[in-house]
Amino acid sequence: MRLFYATTAPADFINAHRAWESGEHFDREVSLTFSGQVEDFLAKTNAQALFVSGHSDGEQFKGGSLEIRHLPRRPATGWRWHLEDRRHARRLVELAKEFRADVAVVDSGTMPFGQLAALQEAGIEVIPVFHNTLYPPNGPSLLQRLEAPLARRVLRRTTPIHVSPACKRQVGHGLEIRAQFSRDYFKQVGPASFETPFNVFFVGRVDAIKGIFDIVEAAKICGDEVTWTICGGGPDLGRLREASRGLPIDVRGWTSLEELVELRTRCQAVIVPTTTNFEEGMAMTAVEAILSGRPLITNWVVPALEVLRPACIEAQPDDPVSYAEAALSLARNRERWQGLVGACAGLAEPFYDRRYSLTEALAEILCPEISDYAEPPGDPTAVASR
Repeated sequence: MRLFYATTAPADFINAHRAWESGEHFDREVSLTFSGQVEDFLAKTNAQALFVSGHSDGEQFKGGSLEIRHLPRRPATGWRWHLEDRRHARRLVELAKEFRADVAVVDSGTMPFGQLAALQEAGIEVIPVFHNTLYPPNGPSLLQRLEAPLARRVLRRTTPIHVSPACKRQVGHGLEIRAQFSRDYFKQVGPASFETPFNVFFVGRVDAIKGIFDIVEAAKICGDEVTWTICGGGPDLGRLREASRGLPIDVRGWTSLEELVELRTRCQAVIVPTTTNFEEGMAMTAVEAILSGRPLITNWVVPALEVLRPACIEAQPDDPVSYAEAALSLARNRERWQGLVGACAGLAEPFYDRRYSLTEALAEILCPEISDYAEPPGDPTAVASR
């Protein structure tokens, strides 16, 4: 088997491979890398593979049956971004053909459906991996509506893999998986303790679309009863620092995994306030909250809510007042907080169980005789996403 795996995400496939090869956890990620899970599949099948990521360093690696290329897209904005998106996707199709791939595993957002169709026309089996939903909760864009007939035609000829029930519902078929994590990492996080002032933690991309400015507004409402810690880099980091002046918000920027352990230990809750403009797939940081034994404040835009609801407080998206009320309801009610903390342990196991991994889903599709795949459990009390 010759397998082509592509993402435009800036994933460091080369150093992730070196960590995988040495049997170590890749120290830049809390979760097990998806590229490592594909490598686990390769080890089961002795397949040859070409991995391509959007990492900016442009490095290449070749060793044994694996070749890796870091191939970033050129910077572009506006309509030029769409032209560059298609140019880059055509280059990926060319690479897959040159490699003589039998199978192309393609992360969502990596190429438009026209290029996925081109892979299928070349006789390559396409397996899309949906890390994001097809369209945001407030509905598809004009371009997405125009592409919908082609998308349906392409997807009918695939067995997609989805990171959440919401992704699977939008597509309508396929296999569902759970992101996988290192149990040893979360063992380092100390047990939750109720402290005042109550600290709410955000980690992720610092981008308005992720709801960080709703946190700023919520902080104004909560006053000194709640402190907020924000970790991560992104295009709005400078603007966030300015907006947070004089408020009980600690803006950390990029933070090492070691520091994150300390900050997770010190916090009492985690917030994931994604806005309705974003196609959230699962929200890994929401899962990390539960694995840390901390209640999660989030909203229905975040598909993790459906899976993790017993340990969550649901706020309304794009509504800072709702986030403030959620934080204060925990800060002022120790019993309620303790109940949510207690629910975390019962939700953690699927994120450590390799039967629900990308590795086993690929095996189920391509080599079912060696697969241990199982459909991951959901929360029986879950309410479907809007």
